[in-house]
Amino acid sequence: MRILFGVIAFLALLLPARGQVLPAAGTVVPRGGETHAWFVGPDDGDPPVAVFHIPPRSRSGPLASGEGVLAIAGRLKSSPEMIAASGTRVILVFPTSSAAPGVRERRVLSITASRSGLGDGWVYDSQGRLDALPALPGAGRLAGLAGTERGAAALILDGETARFLLLTRDGWQEPSLPSEWSPPEGSAAPLLVTLPGAVGLLDLGPSPALWTGTVLGDESSPTMEWERRALPIGAGAGPRPGGPVVWTAGRLTYPVRERGGITLWQLDGGRALRLSRVDGVGEPYALTGIDQAGRIAVIWPQEGGERKGEPGEPRRASIRYRVVEVSASTGRVLYDGGPVGKGPVSVEELRVLAIGLLMVMVLILVLVLRPDSGRPPLALPQGLALAEGSRRWTATLIDVLVAAIAGSKIAGVPLATLLESGLLIEPTGEGGLLLLWMLGVAVAHGALAEWLFGRTLGKWLTACRVVRARVVRGADGTLTARAERPALWRCVLRNVVKWGLPPVAAAGLNAGDRRHRGDVLSGTAVVIDVERPAESPR
Repeated sequence: MRILFGVIAFLALLLPARGQVLPAAGTVVPRGGETHAWFVGPDDGDPPVAVFHIPPRSRSGPLASGEGVLAIAGRLKSSPEMIAASGTRVILVFPTSSAAPGVRERRVLSITASRSGLGDGWVYDSQGRLDALPALPGAGRLAGLAGTERGAAALILDGETARFLLLTRDGWQEPSLPSEWSPPEGSAAPLLVTLPGAVGLLDLGPSPALWTGTVLGDESSPTMEWERRALPIGAGAGPRPGGPVVWTAGRLTYPVRERGGITLWQLDGGRALRLSRVDGVGEPYALTGIDQAGRIAVIWPQEGGERKGEPGEPRRASIRYRVVEVSASTGRVLYDGGPVGKGPVSVEELRVLAIGLLMVMVLILVLVLRPDSGRPPLALPQGLALAEGSRRWTATLIDVLVAAIAGSKIAGVPLATLLESGLLIEPTGEGGLLLLWMLGVAVAHGALAEWLFGRTLGKWLTACRVVRARVVRGADGTLTARAERPALWRCVLRNVVKWGLPPVAAAGLNAGDRRHRGDVLSGTAVVIDVERPAESPR
């Protein structure tokens, strides 16, 4: 009985979610961007309502990675009526409440997701307080909420009056609805749909249609340009929606409740197609699109046993979720199971990290820890000496500056990007591109300049150069130290080790001859010219 009462208490928190459908929303693929999906449901924590985030999927490989991944972005004391997704932000609209004597309104809050700077991890600004946005009018029924590139769009029905509102920097603005559209009678399905660069308005009357609205004008006075398209719903075509309509993979998909589960229908051109059936779907459930991966996610809570509370507190039912992901193109179930907790580092990244660490260990064993007793001592001819450490570091810093300036020009990325925090931890985006070009320029500049001239710009300014030092046996058996111009492959090898493996290269600077491992492998040395001592008169 305690478990039953616990389940009832949890589900009672979700009454604003229209009894059967949990608040859910997802963005559609923007230009070159990522998509986020969200839903709100009961949880074992305190407060007992959680905002769940479905992070963007990796686009590498034949299928998107991150199946079943859910992360808790925040907790609420009560569930919102509807939510909308805009960029990396979720907008939550709560039921009507009294803001002041005689004033009733709907609170609007938001949570924003940001990359943590470590792997695929995400952090949320809800750890303190949720961001407050301008409130919506409290009168009437909230009949739809959709995300836009600028914020959100809301539809409120109050009797025969319909109000369409857009959230902008200047608050909620009220552009006009299409004159031919009229509010449907007896439909509980949300009437707004998030579309690429637009807002969709459903007409579920005798002649079902989708009105596509494009926002025009500035923030202070936006206007809407509406275009009507008939939908193959009713009158022998597809059934009417029994839940939210979502845009995924270029098509509209919606659920229809049937005994033992739900059926997903898809509107493709002038046809309504039965996409897939998901059995065992409980009530309430969430349905959202994962547009970046081309999937539809159906998620619902299940009773997961009994959760122990603090001493003296009654035991409550434990809630576990089931996640089903369906391909929006084929209808095939691609994932069916429990939610997956997403760590800051993915399994693929751990594999790459493990392989990288193994390679570094091998390099350390071979290049750093190997005994140097079998290596012949460095011999330089008269008039040359090894360059001091300070001179070499100064030359390297100058070459780094040259590589940074050239890499910035080639990549078209400002140098200030190098100052971003977390760039060395997660070199992605423009910063990663700049670092890649810097590495390429440094290796190319070093290899070619040292092969052709014996010195880079930094070595020229600090009066040192690179030579191949070797001992030559003459015809009479005499050993002579010689300094020659290094071959191209030797210059390439020393610069790849120097710039590509700086910790391994720097390990040799503490040796007696002060040569880094790139010099040792390539048989080169960084030298300076010194004056020969004057011969004493006889």
